[in-house]
Amino acid sequence: MPADKSRKRKADKDLQRYYAVRVGKRPGIYLTWLECQKQTDKEPGAQYKSFFTREEAQAFVEGKFVPTPAGPPRYYAVARGNFTGIFVDDWDTVRLAIKDAKGPKYKKFDTYAGALEFIREWANEETIAGAEAGAQKHGINIPPRNTATSSSTKATKVKKETDGETEEETQEDTDDDSVKQEILNLPQIFTDGASAGNGTPSARAGVGVYFGPNDARNVSEPLEGELQTNQRAELAAVLRALECTSVTQDVQIWTDSKYTRNCATRYIEKWVTNGWRTGSGKPVKNQDLIRAIVEHLDRREAAGTITSINWVKGHTKKLSKTAVGNRAADELATAGARGILPAKSRRKLK
Repeated sequence: MPADKSRKRKADKDLQRYYAVRVGKRPGIYLTWLECQKQTDKEPGAQYKSFFTREEAQAFVEGKFVPTPAGPPRYYAVARGNFTGIFVDDWDTVRLAIKDAKGPKYKKFDTYAGALEFIREWANEETIAGAEAGAQKHGINIPPRNTATSSSTKATKVKKETDGETEEETQEDTDDDSVKQEILNLPQIFTDGASAGNGTPSARAGVGVYFGPNDARNVSEPLEGELQTNQRAELAAVLRALECTSVTQDVQIWTDSKYTRNCATRYIEKWVTNGWRTGSGKPVKNQDLIRAIVEHLDRREAAGTITSINWVKGHTKKLSKTAVGNRAADELATAGARGILPAKSRRKLK
């Protein structure tokens, strides 16, 4: 990234933001996102936006025209996140909506109608009602709802990789979230783990991290430690990706292990609350690696850095960027497993 763009991004993070609430419990200007959220949370048709100047924020509150960047408007639909809705030419607010959210789902559209269909397909009824109300307030004709694509999917039993327990999960949580690929304009990192003879005493595991073709940061190495399992290799790959990335660099990390994705994004709070034990009272497996990942994520969050960890379907022959990146990471992990150290020489992870 050019130095001037890097400096601009850092400067933007340091600037005071003004959160303007046009429609909410108490319309006005607020200086923190938490204050803004109190006024807009669960408010059908809530309208709010962040600005870098109080004048622009006040104009938005009063319903006046606020100039936007040249070109056609961009509609960002956030179906799942810290807060949801449809946002027009407001990527800053979308960043807040998805930052550190568990399983965020969002996409950019050229029309409000397209964004609304996405919301109708993936969001809950409350978010759908708010988006439809927002369209009516702006005089936008909205197409009738296609009930066939409603998000009221049936819950299915899915066997988790975490500890062998069965939990309820909705079908969309099991789908490939690659829709976010076109939204996140961030460096892409692909990780993978491989273990030959997984589950046996003679297993040999490797770690692969792919930054790009001929990138000096690419990682292909044996998994450290005595336990040579595929799950540990997958976790170690994400950890190595974080270790190789500056704490201030926004990144999107892809793994083909739902176990790893869920460990890093969905189960942490519950495990910490339970003293790093599962719902059945068993110690969380591989918690040394998971804790190390969490430490990196916490430092990045404190620095105001975006870290998006996503799942991609592995071992496909597709030509998409995520599929190609996953195959490259898999090759690196497999090569790393072939160069495994003898059992007596394996180092234990700290």
